[in-house]
Amino acid sequence: MTNNTDELAALWQTQDVQTIDIDKLRRELTGQRRKQRLYILIDLLSPVPLILMLYIMADELSSFSRTVIWGLLIITIPLVGYLLWLRRHAAFSTAVNTQAYVDVLYRQIANNVKIAMLTKHSCWVAVLYLAGILGWELMTGEKAAQPDFSSMRFYGALGLGVVFSLHCYLWGQRRERRFRAKLQELALIKNQS
Repeated sequence: MTNNTDELAALWQTQDVQTIDIDKLRRELTGQRRKQRLYILIDLLSPVPLILMLYIMADELSSFSRTVIWGLLIITIPLVGYLLWLRRHAAFSTAVNTQAYVDVLYRQIANNVKIAMLTKHSCWVAVLYLAGILGWELMTGEKAAQPDFSSMRFYGALGLGVVFSLHCYLWGQRRERRFRAKLQELALIKNQS
């Protein structure tokens, strides 16, 4: 067996080395921090319209409508808590070196994959919820008893909900794919450093 270290050294020196752009990582983390803080604010404000409806319109709401709103609140509040927990990495990080930037960004992008999946699946669940509410009101005659009821408005609301939810589902799916690709890119950087 021959031991030719010169050839090995020459081969080693010709290998491409991917440099880590610390400024790019810092900008990405700063961008993620700003976005996540904005999303946290939006998440925290999301139950407010439901609470206002219960407070301001209490006398005008039927018992069914109040039950639906309470049901939405019961679903929304734990969901907001989960989203806040998922957004914590980038929103409140204090990375000080390259490895810390990569680690924080990696964890946040992994959580963004979960958020995108949650977005994607909550869209079709929302359509089922809307269809259930509208169907119940139609079956019980609650909507039909109201003077401004029209079947065109009923089916229009349902159709609009389906179109919006389909768009939302496709948007969540694209985001999930994009975040998964970014996660693979960051995994390579993480393994390199």
